[in-house]
Amino acid sequence: NEKNAKFKYVSTVRQLPTFGITLWTVREQVPKKRKLQEVLLGMTRDAIIRIDPQTRTILSSFPLKHVRRWAAGTNSFTLDYGQYKNEYY
Repeated sequence: NEKNAKFKYVSTVRQLPTFGITLWTVREQVPKKRKLQEVLLGMTRDAIIRIDPQTRTILSSFPLKHVRRWAAGTNSFTLDYGQYKNEYY
Protein backbone atom coordinates (compact mmCIF):
# COMPACT_ATOMS: atom_id res chain seq x y z
CA ASN A 1 0.00 0.00 0.00
CA GLU A 2 0.96 3.64 -0.24
CA LYS A 3 2.07 4.04 3.39
CA ASN A 4 4.39 1.05 3.24
CA ALA A 5 5.84 2.25 -0.07
CA LYS A 6 6.62 5.69 1.39
CA PHE A 7 8.15 4.11 4.50
CA LYS A 8 10.30 1.78 2.40
CA TYR A 9 11.43 4.70 0.18
CA VAL A 10 12.44 6.88 3.15
CA SER A 11 14.19 3.95 4.84
CA THR A 12 16.18 3.22 1.68
CA VAL A 13 17.14 6.87 1.10
CA ARG A 14 18.31 7.29 4.72
CA GLN A 15 20.84 4.49 4.17
CA LEU A 16 22.58 6.33 1.32
CA PRO A 17 26.04 7.66 2.30
CA THR A 18 25.13 11.17 1.15
CA PHE A 19 21.76 11.41 2.93
CA GLY A 20 21.34 14.79 4.61
CA ILE A 21 24.64 16.09 3.27
CA THR A 22 25.62 19.76 3.19
CA LEU A 23 28.13 20.49 0.40
CA TRP A 24 30.76 23.20 -0.08
CA THR A 25 33.00 23.72 -3.08
CA VAL A 26 36.55 23.89 -1.75
CA ARG A 27 40.02 24.11 -3.22
CA GLU A 28 42.56 21.71 -1.80
CA GLN A 29 46.24 21.35 -2.46
CA VAL A 30 47.32 18.56 -4.80
CA PRO A 31 49.83 16.34 -2.95
CA LYS A 32 53.47 17.29 -3.67
CA LYS A 33 52.43 20.24 -5.89
CA ARG A 34 51.45 23.86 -5.39
CA LYS A 35 48.42 23.47 -7.61
CA LEU A 36 44.91 23.68 -6.11
CA GLN A 37 42.05 21.46 -7.26
CA GLU A 38 38.34 21.87 -6.66
CA VAL A 39 36.43 19.19 -4.76
CA LEU A 40 33.12 19.09 -2.99
CA LEU A 41 33.43 18.75 0.76
CA GLY A 42 30.33 17.48 2.45
CA MET A 43 29.27 16.95 6.01
CA THR A 44 26.66 14.43 7.09
CA ARG A 45 25.48 13.66 10.58
CA ASP A 46 28.34 11.21 11.09
CA ALA A 47 31.06 11.82 8.46
CA ILE A 48 33.03 14.29 6.36
CA ILE A 49 33.03 13.28 2.70
CA ARG A 50 35.16 14.41 -0.27
CA ILE A 51 33.32 14.20 -3.61
CA ASP A 52 34.58 14.64 -7.18
CA PRO A 53 32.68 17.65 -8.61
CA GLN A 54 32.46 16.26 -12.17
CA THR A 55 31.48 12.63 -11.56
CA ARG A 56 29.90 13.08 -8.10
CA THR A 57 31.69 9.96 -6.85
CA ILE A 58 32.89 9.75 -3.25
CA LEU A 59 36.67 10.15 -3.10
CA SER A 60 37.06 9.60 0.64
CA SER A 61 35.06 9.56 3.81
CA PHE A 62 36.16 10.25 7.39
CA PRO A 63 33.94 9.56 10.41
CA LEU A 64 33.36 12.62 12.58
CA LYS A 65 34.55 10.68 15.61
CA HIS A 66 38.05 10.63 14.02
CA VAL A 67 38.30 14.45 13.96
CA ARG A 68 40.70 15.35 16.75
CA ARG A 69 40.49 19.13 16.27
CA TRP A 70 39.70 21.73 13.65
CA ALA A 71 40.56 25.36 12.93
CA ALA A 72 38.95 28.00 10.74
CA GLY A 73 40.48 31.14 9.31
CA THR A 74 39.33 33.82 6.91
CA ASN A 75 40.28 31.81 3.81
CA SER A 76 41.04 28.36 5.18
CA PHE A 77 39.65 25.48 7.17
CA THR A 78 41.86 22.75 8.64
CA LEU A 79 40.95 19.34 10.02
CA ASP A 80 43.24 17.20 12.19
CA TYR A 81 42.45 13.49 12.19
CA GLY A 82 45.11 12.67 14.78
CA GLN A 83 46.30 9.08 14.57
CA TYR A 84 43.95 8.27 11.68
CA LYS A 85 45.81 10.38 9.11
CA ASN A 86 49.45 11.53 8.95
CA GLU A 87 48.78 15.11 7.89
CA TYR A 88 46.21 17.86 8.31
CA TYR A 89 43.45 18.27 5.76
